[in-house]
Amino acid sequence: MRENLLVTKAIKITRERRGDGTVIRVFTTGGAQAIKLDCLERNAHYHLDPDGRNIVRSIEDADPLEWAARALRSSLSPMLRAAGYEEAAADVGREQVRSQIEEVAATLQHC
Repeated sequence: MRENLLVTKAIKITRERRGDGTVIRVFTTGGAQAIKLDCLERNAHYHLDPDGRNIVRSIEDADPLEWAARALRSSLSPMLRAAGYEEAAADVGREQVRSQIEEVAATLQHC
């Protein structure tokens, strides 16, 4: 079951727990999936613009969920830009949204 972790005017972050790990998705308010983080026990990876160009990169970390939490805290805006979603990246830079993202990252670290 997919659960909403954060909804702002420009992005929505969801989490889906599966038998082999957790999938975190970042959507734009227009419904486009901008980022997909596959925090799986084996072959952890993430996608930028998974429904379009689908740029796939490995997550080289012993704890992919911890990596995802760090990425949301420090790299969400650049990742959104790399996926082609400039407006969403700009919204993430706002202080209010940054504090909400911090709460999401803390939630992920305690799963």
